Amino acid sequence: MGVVLKGKSGTIYIFEGPYKLKSSLENEPGVCAIFDDTGESKKLVDLVGSNGSIDTKGVLSSMIKKDKAQSRVSEYSHDLEYAAFYIYSDKTSEYIAKDIKDYYSL
Repeated sequence: MGVVLKGKSGTIYIFEGPYKLKSSLENEPGVCAIFDDTGESKKLVDLVGSNGSIDTKGVLSSMIKKDKAQSRVSEYSHDLEYAAFYIYSDKTSEYIAKDIKDYYSL
């Protein structure tokens, strides 16, 4: 399995997933893509990043923290799915999230 997302820079990012449960995410530095699954299609609705700092140790912690805050994904009534791109390079989660958001105009 995997989800391919493009960045405005031309970079192709291959995310692990999608998963129905947030608990399937690892608590490693990376970016989590949140999709609205309508049954007919999946729509990218948000990206959440984490560089593994003390405040947010990884993707799973960032998603739990985001749940406590007001989220733009709350307007979607369908099932949400989650995919993760774990960072093992010098690019930061902020750079990757911005690159993808710029491509998809989020």
